[in-house]
Amino acid sequence: MRSIRTKLIAYFLVVILCVSLMTGVLVTVTTKNVLKDNIELTSSQTVTETLKGFQTYMRTMSQPVDLVTRKNEVKHLEDRGVFEDNVAAIQDSLIASLKVVDSPVRCYYSTAKGYYMEGHLETVEGKVKGIKTFTEGVDNTQKQWYKDCINSDKRAGVFATFTGPYADPQTGEQIITIAQEIKIDGENYGAVGLDVSFSAFESYVQNIGLLSTGYVLVADKNGKIIIGNDKDTITGGDVSGFDFWGKTSDDGQTSYIENISGHKWYISVLSDEITGWTLLGVVSEHKGYYKRCQRCRTARKYNRNPDCTFCRY
Repeated sequence: MRSIRTKLIAYFLVVILCVSLMTGVLVTVTTKNVLKDNIELTSSQTVTETLKGFQTYMRTMSQPVDLVTRKNEVKHLEDRGVFEDNVAAIQDSLIASLKVVDSPVRCYYSTAKGYYMEGHLETVEGKVKGIKTFTEGVDNTQKQWYKDCINSDKRAGVFATFTGPYADPQTGEQIITIAQEIKIDGENYGAVGLDVSFSAFESYVQNIGLLSTGYVLVADKNGKIIIGNDKDTITGGDVSGFDFWGKTSDDGQTSYIENISGHKWYISVLSDEITGWTLLGVVSEHKGYYKRCQRCRTARKYNRNPDCTFCRY
């Protein structure tokens, strides 16, 4: 009798243990799936809002250029009024444009006939002063920023085009050019350009938060990262070789999972129609991925400190 009772007790204990284990496994799997879905959803929603903010920022940066192109003196430099007065009015408008944008370098109006007006700001004896120049015989029609803006369509409320970052020929600083075409009777007459320090765009993007471990990158149409982040340890400055990159152009999907070095990364991808750039929201599945070990203070990215038994994910 005691033997049967012992067997029954053992049987019930085994059953309870099995049920507990199965429940634990089910809860773990369910929890992971819920967390995964939450990360993907939150990341995607955040990047969507980020894109809206990014486009607002780009519209704001392009507005001074658009306003200059609408000036009568710009559109009728030679055929109305006094030429010299028109030049002076245009130069005043170029200087005014520089005062309402973040990190401006110079603003200019270049015509297909070779007239070139420029304005830039200098600090003289503690005061910011607008410096104006006028030159003839300047041909900018073959410059990339000029060619890009020819016949540019309106995108998200913006006619102006944005170059990628490049070295300023005068200072060596990384800049981008915002340019908008001037047409007269359907033909190109010139273009208004605004050079802005690229650091302004970098600061804007790098200050975007994405959950506790995420970050935002910006890639050009070829997958090259043009705005990076100190947290980025996976792209190597180029995402063209990643699985998701080849899919984004034709499947309409915006959220992807990449398995890299044994870790899952949730990547949200959205294209900006104003610049042609792509915003990438990147989040690791490990909540503590960027934290440091409390014992050795090693930054826990891919490898833990082999000399520290406490340094682990």
